[in-house]
Amino acid sequence: MIYLVVLLAVLIQAVAGYLIWRAIRPQANTVESFGMSLSLGTLTAVTAGVILQPLTQWGWLLPGFIAVTLCLIPRTRMVLIAGRTQRDSTDTGLVVALVLGMFLVAVSFALSIRSYPLSWEGTWSGFHGDMPFF
Repeated sequence: MIYLVVLLAVLIQAVAGYLIWRAIRPQANTVESFGMSLSLGTLTAVTAGVILQPLTQWGWLLPGFIAVTLCLIPRTRMVLIAGRTQRDSTDTGLVVALVLGMFLVAVSFALSIRSYPLSWEGTWSGFHGDMPFF
């Protein structure tokens, strides 16, 4: 169950990144938008988390919350849909690189989850010393 919460958090961050990238580069193709949404979403979440850390531990959620709220506003949705009416001419090599990259991320994530579980019973000292800061 905790893995689904982590996935939901990443998806909310990606929505924030997607809105930012659409504002910067509305003509971007689907693969580019996907990659930049994850990058920018994570960047904004980390930045907000660091800046708002003295006030709350949930500051990293603020960009995602704002993005999801904007997506619920019909006018914002229409602007996003209007920019996506044209057909993408996505390069095949770009799609192969995306699929290969996502596969490598999935393997890395699976190995990390196996090595560092998100929940356990009792005490466990298998983490590196800096893990509590992440």
